[in-house]
Amino acid sequence: MQKILVFWFSNPLFNDIMDSIFVESVKIIISESIGVELRANYYEKTGALRDMVQNHMMQILSLIAMETPKSMNADDIRDKKVEVIKHIRKTKPEDIFAGQYGKGIIDGKSVAAYREEKSVGKTSNTETFAKIRAYIENERWKGVPFYLITGKRLKSRHAEIKITLKDRVCGLFDKSDACNPLPNIITIRIQPDEGISIKFNVKIPGKEMALLPITVDHCHKCIFDGNTAEAYENLLKEVILGNQSLFIRWDEVLASWKFIDDARKIMLRKYKKIPLYKSGSDGSELFSYS
Repeated sequence: MQKILVFWFSNPLFNDIMDSIFVESVKIIISESIGVELRANYYEKTGALRDMVQNHMMQILSLIAMETPKSMNADDIRDKKVEVIKHIRKTKPEDIFAGQYGKGIIDGKSVAAYREEKSVGKTSNTETFAKIRAYIENERWKGVPFYLITGKRLKSRHAEIKITLKDRVCGLFDKSDACNPLPNIITIRIQPDEGISIKFNVKIPGKEMALLPITVDHCHKCIFDGNTAEAYENLLKEVILGNQSLFIRWDEVLASWKFIDDARKIMLRKYKKIPLYKSGSDGSELFSYS
């Protein structure tokens, strides 16, 4: 959370382009390769929407989309986060996709389907994958889709934010047919390889106007090597110091749950029988929009 705030609000290079004029889409992805492990009793009553989207992903969404706060004081930050969540459009059936992992292969090993896990019912309809397309109905983000994507037993473990910028000037190079497929992308990697990368285009040497996407990358551990405190260690320290900026306020909790509860009702009406996806896949067989 602190690193996202610093990245946006201390760098006008990025902060000034975070709106519907420049941004095509935002994807927030939390992909897990593990299954439910020993949490099946809990997970059966919860599912991906309430387990991951309601807390972790809504927090990231609010941080990415929030307006600049008056200060870094806790209430100023939380005021702006709540504004974002309260302005998210109610989910429509075409905005949500869900699924449950079946059998498959991960890291060369066969893994069981969710319904074969201990303490899971043979006819369970609990979602282990969810993708929501959310729209924030305010002046800054009007029309920009935010994709919240999370799932278990996917092909890799990673958490990241991908901000794809619009093609505002590439039409100049259409004759070469080399520009349109190469969008600028800002990627904030949360785990396991923490860092930030920026993809942009350069000209390939030669007479033709051919473009090549390259990536400039900031690797966190390459610069800040050593005994870095874990996330929960930092949280405990902030509790002791009395800093509430890392913790959500009650009105944010209510707004987040209202959005998720409404989305879950839509999902349950849409899926009388939850579709399956193959363990080790990326879950893309479950949805149709990009």
